[in-house]
Amino acid sequence: MKFSNNKRINKLVNSLIKSGWCFKKGTKHNKLVSPSGHIKTIPGTPSDWRAAMNFVKDIERAQERKQA
Repeated sequence: MKFSNNKRINKLVNSLIKSGWCFKKGTKHNKLVSPSGHIKTIPGTPSDWRAAMNFVKDIERAQERKQA
């Protein structure tokens, strides 16, 4: 399934879903829900060149909160 136009984001979302995160389809934005309940919005058509890096950092922060 294609979650984003960005290859890096798409790959990350696919791996997160395989590792236990949940995908929620929204009317405008799709979301990822972590096993601990944190919700992250998936940038579907990122126009900013930093969008993939920012999304990766958001996911890393959510995973750190889960472990702490």
